[in-house]
Amino acid sequence: MDVPFMSSGAMSRAQYAFVRKVETADSVSEAEQHIQAEVEVIRRQLGDPALSLRQCKEYLVMLLYCGMNVSVLPPGGMDFALPHAVHLAESGSTTQDKRLGYEFCAQMMPPNHELQLMLVNTLRKDLECSQIPRICLALETLIHSPFQDVVPAVQSRLHDLLSHNSPDVRRRALAAMCALARQEPHLLANAAEKVVKRLKDPQPIVISAALTAAIELYKSGHALSSRVASIVNALLPPSWDPNLDKSEYWFLLRVLSALRVFGPTAENLRLILQIIEWAANITPLPRCQSYPSHCRILVLILTLPALLYQAFTVLSTRKPAVVAMVQSSPQTCPILPIRNLINSTDPDEQYLLLSCIECLDAAAWAGTIPEVPGVLDSWEVERIMTFLDSPDEAIRRKTLGILNAVDSNIVQGCYARILENIPDESFVDELNVAAQRALEVVEVLDGDDGAAYATRLQNAFAAFEGRGQNIVLEKAVEKVLTRFRTSEREFRVACLTVLLEPLQDATAKMGATSMVIVTALIVEHLPMCPVPPGRLLQGLAGRLSSYPSSVKDACLVAMLRLSAECEVPPDVTERVRELSERSGRYIRQRCQQFISLNTQKEILQRAVAHSKTSSLPDFLISLEASIASSADSPTKPRTSSPRPTSPQDGRSSRASLSASKLRYDAYEPPRTQARLRAHRSASSSRSVGSSDLGSPRSERFALHDDPLSRTVTAGDLTLAAGDPELVRTAREQKHSVRAPQQVPDLLADAEISRSDLIILESPFSSEPVDLAASGAEPDFETIWNAMEPSNLRGWCDSSIDAVVRQFQTLQLAMRVIAADQAPFEGTHFSLYSAS
Repeated sequence: MDVPFMSSGAMSRAQYAFVRKVETADSVSEAEQHIQAEVEVIRRQLGDPALSLRQCKEYLVMLLYCGMNVSVLPPGGMDFALPHAVHLAESGSTTQDKRLGYEFCAQMMPPNHELQLMLVNTLRKDLECSQIPRICLALETLIHSPFQDVVPAVQSRLHDLLSHNSPDVRRRALAAMCALARQEPHLLANAAEKVVKRLKDPQPIVISAALTAAIELYKSGHALSSRVASIVNALLPPSWDPNLDKSEYWFLLRVLSALRVFGPTAENLRLILQIIEWAANITPLPRCQSYPSHCRILVLILTLPALLYQAFTVLSTRKPAVVAMVQSSPQTCPILPIRNLINSTDPDEQYLLLSCIECLDAAAWAGTIPEVPGVLDSWEVERIMTFLDSPDEAIRRKTLGILNAVDSNIVQGCYARILENIPDESFVDELNVAAQRALEVVEVLDGDDGAAYATRLQNAFAAFEGRGQNIVLEKAVEKVLTRFRTSEREFRVACLTVLLEPLQDATAKMGATSMVIVTALIVEHLPMCPVPPGRLLQGLAGRLSSYPSSVKDACLVAMLRLSAECEVPPDVTERVRELSERSGRYIRQRCQQFISLNTQKEILQRAVAHSKTSSLPDFLISLEASIASSADSPTKPRTSSPRPTSPQDGRSSRASLSASKLRYDAYEPPRTQARLRAHRSASSSRSVGSSDLGSPRSERFALHDDPLSRTVTAGDLTLAAGDPELVRTAREQKHSVRAPQQVPDLLADAEISRSDLIILESPFSSEPVDLAASGAEPDFETIWNAMEPSNLRGWCDSSIDAVVRQFQTLQLAMRVIAADQAPFEGTHFSLYSAS
């Protein structure tokens, strides 16, 4: 923000400084912190009884800025400022004051807010005012924030304003009628006669607003619809005249848009063909040329493509009439004027050409019937065929749709060629591109037939997965899921019925891509799946072992979603347990999560209910949050010892712990180091106090009993990282606040690099965990889960001996849990402060 204060338009230097601070922030989070802090300051200042009008306006402007630049409003939003805005709209002495009050209410007042009733009388008085600016302000508020309670108070006045002397008032009154008609449909119907009169208004801007109201009347089936259609058709001839100024054709666009609804007459159909020929023959200026400052030529150039396309869309409403017209006079074919675009290399012009051709019946230009010969030369048809290889997906889809309308065998031939030339599995990017092209053809060939689409989809994936069985084609997955989300329910049900059949047949082959698609569809569209959840569970469990880890993870998440709807068969649990025993750490944790949660329906059902959407990623996020909230619940019983009483208990404990996910992806397992009990003799020689290493189940020692011992601070972390200069600085700071102690310098022997200790964004909590005060056995699992909000957790792959020696130098009292103590058997060990 380099604009000086005098040129900024800010109401005060405080506002200027605040906006500058926000816009020069180093990050989005920092900017939002500034905004949240400013909102709280303004909240307090608006409560001052001595608040002046100027200050009130300044604060409302700043709150508007805050509300439009913050991602999440504070609790309650801007409700605390709404009374001031309503008061300003009511009692503002100038139009500028009232505009600010109305604008704040329109932007920040939630729908059906209780203060809307306070605006009713204000709006009515401003509508009845003789000042045109105030009337327009009230009408703009009704347009942007219509609510039902205001209709009885303003409807009679709105009828009168439709005949106001000012065209600005008449236009806005028509727009306000349309907006309020969504709340009270009878409002516009009662004003139908005046809407018809406004279609004959001398001002084009008023006619444009009346066309919108006329379309709403037509859609509602009003009795005046046929009369309105003839009036709209009568508007076309005077709206286009070659002798008029061609730089202002926005009104012609509005009339053509209305004719798409009402339909053109035969006379207007021929006139539209003339408009197409005129617009196509104008040579636009080069894009790089500097346009005049008044931009009239630029407006014309930007209007021409829209004018062409709008005219063709009107022709699409009368396809049989256009074919008959071309049959009687081939030179009137609408494609002839735009055939010069076929040679264009500009993607925008290519898309315009295809969009216009798509609006016509193929019989009018492709020679598909004997009565009407084709109008394009063979080289022009070949040029259109080359658009199938365009890098622009939209152009490829348009071309496929046009060719399919001409002859579906052409598109089927394209589909066959794609499947015959599938790249090798080593070319993953090429495989993705080819799969995307194949799915584009499938969508065009099968249209809205869900069963046919699914069948052809299976055949396509069978061909691609034959080249790369364990490769997930991400673009293909995204395309199929997007197709589902934009389809009707009948299409989804028919498609799911076909896609889920192989899942119930143990002998049917399903590649990695097919399985990812099926699992995602199961989670997202489970309520409409025709197969019972139990059978789907068995089908997924029977195929788990044959896929890579990423696909196994998706399958297990889908199985968790299915578990919320049914009882899990015993054979499914057994298969998951077998998979856990021979899998890596990540999949093993997911398996243990499934085994633990399939009997805890309340957690799964809470995850389903609180999921942002029904998609698989959102369900997983909601599931992790549900598990974490369940683990942190104060009503959950806690034991004094983390040791499970049985192997099943141990698995359950690990499964619950896996829910506390780190905020980064899992690292590789730590390198094998000597275990703690292997260094028992060495550790005993350096232990402090009377504590020594005991039995394997209770191995622990106290390093220090200093009452001032504490959790690790940022300075301590620097010591652990091994920077000699900062080591001395941190030690001097520590010695300045407590009694000097003789600490042996063991940093040189530890030889731990900075990367050995992984630290998150906010590595330390504000309060230490007091374990020394209690003589009870430390519950590490509870502590680990409790540290999730403060991001204290991390991995370290150094030897136990080195880490212990490092923390000794920090003068920290701590306890070490034995390596064979549940729930962290194996190479895991646990260090935590016991200050």
